[in-house]
Amino acid sequence: MMNHNTTDMSNVTAKQSKLLVDRLTHTIQDKIQEMFSTTLPEEFIASRLSRMRLDRYTSYPFNRLASYLAMLLYKEYRSRQSTDAVYKAMEKELDPSSIEVKRKQLVNVNIKDLLGLRTAKELHAAINPLAGCLHSYLVLDSKNRLVVEDGEFKQIVWNYSGDIRLQDGLVNTQIPIKNIVCAKLHQSILPKSMLDSNGTAIDVSALSRVSLLIYEFRAQSYIANASRNYHFITAPIAAINSTKFVELQVENFIKGEYWFRLPIVEFSTITMTIGNPLSILTMPDDRFKCAAVGYSPTTIVFTAPTDTGLTGSQRIYVSGFTTLTPTHPTDKATIELVNSPLGIQTTAVLVAGATNFNYTIATALNDPDFGIKPNVFLGTNRAIFTMEILHLPD
Repeated sequence: MMNHNTTDMSNVTAKQSKLLVDRLTHTIQDKIQEMFSTTLPEEFIASRLSRMRLDRYTSYPFNRLASYLAMLLYKEYRSRQSTDAVYKAMEKELDPSSIEVKRKQLVNVNIKDLLGLRTAKELHAAINPLAGCLHSYLVLDSKNRLVVEDGEFKQIVWNYSGDIRLQDGLVNTQIPIKNIVCAKLHQSILPKSMLDSNGTAIDVSALSRVSLLIYEFRAQSYIANASRNYHFITAPIAAINSTKFVELQVENFIKGEYWFRLPIVEFSTITMTIGNPLSILTMPDDRFKCAAVGYSPTTIVFTAPTDTGLTGSQRIYVSGFTTLTPTHPTDKATIELVNSPLGIQTTAVLVAGATNFNYTIATALNDPDFGIKPNVFLGTNRAIFTMEILHLPD
């Protein structure tokens, strides 16, 4: 049995063929009426359809087939082409031999000019523009953000490049992203503790909803109120095996997708803002330059310039740590470990106003440097957004 959207014509009998011609005739007539506010003689439509080998169009979407034939027949009727010419044109221009649709095939067309569409690629894009969509993927990590404001911050900003380059503040894809039609949010995380609009610390996992806005695309977004737009609405839940992060669930909220009415042509930065959901939330300070580095025989003490508000064991990411004898075997091994991109696990002093992060090392350093001030990123205050971008070819 044929459904409304697709028609399986792989085994069309004579009786079925007549039924199909009748159905196509009425559908084409409706579409001509809809598109051109007129009608064609049903005998004219039926005579053309009866000469077509309908069994060749296996699994072609019925409504699209009817729309396409409606345009061809209207054009032919208006120009009074001969029956043979139309039949040959249809057979040539509607060849279902190559482009895949769903699990079988779409039409591969060869058209000189149809309503201004001069190539098969143009027609394919007009009939089913999403079929040629490219998929690119972004990992937006606040650890690698572009630092545009010191301390707490309301916007997480990255520069964007459509090539593979490793650089601070830069997010990449393998090919340039242009003509964006859809942005999809996948599993993402936020720090559990953030600040509300009054600067008060809040537990993000206790919120019912969290909204996210890509600031550069705000012209096409949901408008919640005068001060807040958003692209995604999510449900925060406590992260598995972690008391310091929340995960943003998107499955129940239009699958985390935002489809743009007009393609986003291009962009050079990506800016993410977070809401609760209607007021902007502020990210806690996530990095500092050490005020001092102290040592005991098997402990390195990283001292923050101000209270970070963190207690207990923390994962921190250090860069710029060294000693006065960096090539010494013991020092070299410790330097590589402390500066590892995977971070190190420390303990913060469990008192109010604590600023010291202590890291235990296996062997005492040969010649520690008390004058260095390495950079420290606080892993607890990290946000990571994973996104899929659907975009049209250039």
